[in-house]
Amino acid sequence: FFLISSKEVYSDMFLKWLWNKFTSPNEPSILRQTAMAYIATFTSRANCVNKISLMNWLCKICEWIHAYIDQSDGAKSNVNGHAHGAFHAACQAVFYMFAFRHEEFKDSRAAVDILSELSLQKIVACRLNPLQYCARAVVTNFSSTANYLQLAYCETVLQKNQRSHLRRVVSSSAFMSSTNGIYPARLQSYFPFDPYMLTD
Repeated sequence: FFLISSKEVYSDMFLKWLWNKFTSPNEPSILRQTAMAYIATFTSRANCVNKISLMNWLCKICEWIHAYIDQSDGAKSNVNGHAHGAFHAACQAVFYMFAFRHEEFKDSRAAVDILSELSLQKIVACRLNPLQYCARAVVTNFSSTANYLQLAYCETVLQKNQRSHLRRVVSSSAFMSSTNGIYPARLQSYFPFDPYMLTD
């Protein structure tokens, strides 16, 4: 992390390498999801990633997400979300980046205008339902921040997801595990550059 952060050219190369991993259809889904987790946490935590670079990466990832949504319109949605792992990882990255660094652009009208063009509402309300599969802490923080900036309103979708979850629990045995389909397969909240808690 220190070495990559030491020069802008290193961080650019690192992020581009991760992006190539993520966008390659030949890579296993778990590696694509991991690459996106690295992009999310590096752009959020590294001081060398300035606001302009952050906005560029948000735009790039959202462009990919919207293209994926458009391509998936005629396809059947997968109940457990496994078929759309890369998509949900990209959404979680956007939610994480947005929530973690929102302080840097909340007072900039120009930045908010750019963010409004990302169509975040379309992402959270799409039929692939990323709010259902992303880590709960990430979704909660993104929801409150996006609502505050009036860029997306997640509460309706969150309430619908909660009602759907309750219906599945009521209609199934209370002792069934998530592998039997009661609970959606949430993404792991794995962000490799989050601070470590060191012992004394």
